Amino acid sequence: MLKRLLRDHLVTLDGKKIIRLTPEGLRRAEQMVRRHRLAECLITDVLKVPWWQAYEEAHLLEHGLSDVTEPSLFETLGRPERSPFGYPIPGHGAPPKLTMITLTDIQEGEQVTIDRVFEEDEQLLKFFDEEGIRPGVTVRLEAVAPYRGTVTAQIAGRSIVMGTQVASRIWVNRSK
Repeated sequence: MLKRLLRDHLVTLDGKKIIRLTPEGLRRAEQMVRRHRLAECLITDVLKVPWWQAYEEAHLLEHGLSDVTEPSLFETLGRPERSPFGYPIPGHGAPPKLTMITLTDIQEGEQVTIDRVFEEDEQLLKFFDEEGIRPGVTVRLEAVAPYRGTVTAQIAGRSIVMGTQVASRIWVNRSK
């Protein structure tokens, strides 16, 4: 694969074996991410496939979007700026700075808003879906139990206990 990427001038490889995308490589990578995230929007918003299944299903659709259909899909979906999982859709100018703060980084009693969730684990997404853990939802951290490896978060008036590994897959914005 690396030989093909080098051959097609999509990456460079320096003397220290560091791989970097070329401008064309970056353009194509952003295009694929854009198509994938638009496919996620199509799958959840129009086709009404369950949210937790959208990531995997989008992999099947993203390769079928062309330079002709992608702009029409973007317009049909209402020009979305974020995927259903909270990730920015490339093509809106400079990419926004993403928060790196997770639910495990905040203090007990702090209230935050979910920015995005890890999207590459269908079982984890199913848990998030069942518990109402989605971008835009307000969360208050009730308790941290480091020796148990859990946190308790309040969402929509319910207390949800989850492992710190799960909580580290939920990126949040602090309330202002």
